[in-house]
Amino acid sequence: MDAYQCIVKLKSLRKKGGRTMKRFGVIRLSIIYVLALTALAGCVQTVTTYNIDDYKMVPKVVYTAYLYSSGIGERLRTVFLKTPETDVEIVPYSIQITTAKVTFSDALTFMEKVGDFKNISIEGVKYKDKTIGYLLTFSRPTSPRESIEVNVYERDGKIYFSVTEKHYDE
Repeated sequence: MDAYQCIVKLKSLRKKGGRTMKRFGVIRLSIIYVLALTALAGCVQTVTTYNIDDYKMVPKVVYTAYLYSSGIGERLRTVFLKTPETDVEIVPYSIQITTAKVTFSDALTFMEKVGDFKNISIEGVKYKDKTIGYLLTFSRPTSPRESIEVNVYERDGKIYFSVTEKHYDE
């Protein structure tokens, strides 16, 4: 059977069982749709951040702080403050992250050692629509030659606090 005969045969099948072919197409599209939704369900953000304009909105309690400082003169800094009532595990994903019990003002003092208070960005961190902590970073890099990228994400029910350094050559 050559190609022309195959095309004629398919056309005759389509004419005879047109409804069957359409039904098969709908079923096939439905299966593809369900598989796509299943795959995309794993891509939903479970950790989100929101901007805090007034530092007075941050509760005055003792936090578990994850402090990062590195770079020339330790100018690259960030702090993740875990709220005391949060029972989710925070995994510091860098050997340069240290932990301590601090207040919010202690965290601001740590950040202000290398930058201006007005340059500090404060974000609330939510996991499953519940605030689990606060992230302090610099709005603008404190050094023109180096900066950091801060990521907070969830994997296997744990929250990872990751800091990556970026260096720029002049």
